[in-house]
Amino acid sequence: MSSSSKLQINFFYVLLVAISIVCILIFLPYWSSLFLAVVLAVVFQPLYARVLRLCARKASLSALITLIIVCTVVLVPLSTVTVLLFQEAQAGYSYFTDEGGSIEAMEYVGRVQIFLNQFIPEQYVPNATITEVENYLNRGYTWLGDHFQAVFSNVLGILVNAIIFIFAFFFFLRDGHRFKEILLKLSPLNDVHDESILHRMSLSINSVVKGTLFVALIQGVIAGAGFWFFGVPSPILWGSVTVFTSLIPGFGVLLTVIPAAFFLGATQGTWWGVGLFLWGFFLGGSVDNFIRPIFFKRGSKIHPFLILLSVLGGILLFGAIGFLAGPIILSLLFALLEIYPDVISSTGGVRAASQLESNHAA
Repeated sequence: MSSSSKLQINFFYVLLVAISIVCILIFLPYWSSLFLAVVLAVVFQPLYARVLRLCARKASLSALITLIIVCTVVLVPLSTVTVLLFQEAQAGYSYFTDEGGSIEAMEYVGRVQIFLNQFIPEQYVPNATITEVENYLNRGYTWLGDHFQAVFSNVLGILVNAIIFIFAFFFFLRDGHRFKEILLKLSPLNDVHDESILHRMSLSINSVVKGTLFVALIQGVIAGAGFWFFGVPSPILWGSVTVFTSLIPGFGVLLTVIPAAFFLGATQGTWWGVGLFLWGFFLGGSVDNFIRPIFFKRGSKIHPFLILLSVLGGILLFGAIGFLAGPIILSLLFALLEIYPDVISSTGGVRAASQLESNHAA
């Protein structure tokens, strides 16, 4: 290869890398909307396919109908719960900082300690001072208030990202096969491996989103309804906490239900606490035992503990979208690891064939 050809190739690569970096910086502010659109397009692809058949293969109309269904059934309820959670966090923070709520909370803590002493020796029940109660409550509500304030303070940014998501979701549904063809052409891997990665990624996304995150949302809603019915303060807040704890299979729901049951038993009577415990135990367990296996029948099975860590780490790294991004990136890693032996063996075979041809030519 001549020096002129090498110079042209090197210049092309430098130009390609530079333009790619600039494009990444251009799209970076909207990556969360684009990522969410891709994930939901994969999850609701079967729904789009059914609508497409009903609409006589009219892709644009089918994508629009699917978009309306998803926004109505999924996004509007989630947005409403988020707003209510923000209002609840603000009201709780104001109550405990300005309206003497910490004193009432201390009275509740004292009642809980007396209630626990009926079943547990007194030396094993921790004592809490009003200062400790105020510190813990202030830290929790301050953290919630700061994070929600940062989200809702940029109304224009939320509106722009929502519009970008709507358009991106529509086009990913309608033109997903075209984007797939582009990825196959750009990838240096064999088409067989590319198809395998995309197929396993689709299975993993559906398995993680439906079998883990969707089930966790269902359990959070059930627990929140129980908190509201039995009179637990801030039911939406504790229902949201249950969404995270329910990522731990088997007993995750009980991590919030049991403390709430003790609280009700100490403040409203033993049977109230027993009723809430039975609500969480049977309904939460039913979801875990019957609904989760339906979604996990097909797809990549990742250990729930790893999914929990990926959710928490994803939120710390990416913000709210990390609730989805963490598990999805983890599922991509598992998909790549699954095809790793095939890729290595095939590239080894190609190298051996190339070496054999070069030896014959020599």
